[in-house]
Amino acid sequence: MQKSISFFLFLLLFFAAGALKSQSDTSNNIYSKDAYYIKLAKLDSEIPVFFNNTVRAEILDLLRNQGHKTSELLGKASYAIKNLGPYFDSMGLPPQLALLSVVTSRFNTNYIDPSTGASGIWPLTYSTAKRYRLITNSYVDQRRNMWLSSRAAANYIYDLEQIYQDWHFVISAFSAGPINLNMAIRKAGNTLDYSLVHEALEPNQRQCLEKFFALWYIYNYHNEHKLNVTTFSIPQSDTVCTAVALSLDYVADKLEIKKSIISTLNPDFIEGIVPEIPNCTCFRLPSNQIQTYREMRDSIEVKALSQDSTVHDSIPIITPGTIKTPTGVPINSDVSSEPKIIYYTIKSGDNLGLLSKLFDCTISEIKKWNHLRGNVIYAGTRIKFYVPGDKIAEYKRINSMSASQKQALARRK
Repeated sequence: MQKSISFFLFLLLFFAAGALKSQSDTSNNIYSKDAYYIKLAKLDSEIPVFFNNTVRAEILDLLRNQGHKTSELLGKASYAIKNLGPYFDSMGLPPQLALLSVVTSRFNTNYIDPSTGASGIWPLTYSTAKRYRLITNSYVDQRRNMWLSSRAAANYIYDLEQIYQDWHFVISAFSAGPINLNMAIRKAGNTLDYSLVHEALEPNQRQCLEKFFALWYIYNYHNEHKLNVTTFSIPQSDTVCTAVALSLDYVADKLEIKKSIISTLNPDFIEGIVPEIPNCTCFRLPSNQIQTYREMRDSIEVKALSQDSTVHDSIPIITPGTIKTPTGVPINSDVSSEPKIIYYTIKSGDNLGLLSKLFDCTISEIKKWNHLRGNVIYAGTRIKFYVPGDKIAEYKRINSMSASQKQALARRK
């Protein structure tokens, strides 16, 4: 997930290798008689078992349940699979991938990776968030929005699976970043045997896959080990929209809601402020307060900004074009910014990863727009893209660029 250039680098590698699957042998290996491995192998899963001494050590650590931490993780794991699993299932991906949100951040919406700045329950880097249409600025960070970030994560993993076609590579690319995985592949002699690539990764880059299978084991066999599950829940909620800037604390006071609840439901508003955006912006409230808010909307929105001049002065006005919707189109009252279709003629050397960066979209979107089933594209073919109408001239210029110009532009994005 490190930098957007990583997509281009590992696409070159895998297309050159024919995008072959690695042959992960899960039956004839040195752990075939290990009790934990045998139980993992019995589970009905599309993801082949990965097992080593570290996975066993992680399982044993979870079984100790020190400070009831495993029970808490199990509660979060159950919540993730039930509520976020459908995002993956709807895209034909294994729902158990929702466990990655527990493995990587312990399901903490406010999590920030100190080394990469990646944020949210998945967590996603700034460049990945931008690629998958999440708003990230000083006031709004949709990587912390459980629902929007889960949709982005599912799309990201879908794209990785289309390229790697091996779940061990996919999970490692998601957590360590494609560029780091690409380096490990080279270090391992350009092999597609994941067990060798795994050893070439840095120790901290191996942890996600190892912890993933340890948690998958505990999730399925916790009853057998007499581990209790600590129920994890987030208040049932729904969205309401406003055309003015609001302090969430003020809304909480007016509706007599605990400020901690409204903060939990809206971690993406970093300063506790819903910024003013032309048209409207939305935030979450407990479901049982939606009707009350609608009845009090006028008094809340009229009085909110005059209630405290200090708060009012600190609330930003997001001008047209500075914020994007989750679909990637800038919010702007000018209809010229609405999505327009343009056509691009594929040139020799083009690939889906490069084109996705040039046209600010995802690989899955290109395939959907053009009814493509695989990753192979042919020179001379015309394909369509949806781009903001007010930037159509900028995107049309790509058609006349040389290969080196396109690569330079992709590196800058």
